[in-house]
Amino acid sequence: SMTDCSFYVNDWPMLEYSVFGTVAQRNGNHDPNVAPYGEFAAKDGYIVLAITTEKAWQKFCSPLEAEALAADPRFNRNAKRL
Repeated sequence: SMTDCSFYVNDWPMLEYSVFGTVAQRNGNHDPNVAPYGEFAAKDGYIVLAITTEKAWQKFCSPLEAEALAADPRFNRNAKRL
């Protein structure tokens, strides 16, 4: 069962190495394919974000009164936020 866990945690780095021959870089709690995703410093501590879809991005920006950011063509798609 420990081997199963290690494969689950390392599935993307193993695939990347097998297909492209590249060694994945350390990224801590961040995901190299999704943004924003991870732990971020805030004024009073830390916040953890996991915005994995465009719909979630829109919902995230709304209560922050950041609709302009959500609609900005530089950030309106995950690939552009990476």
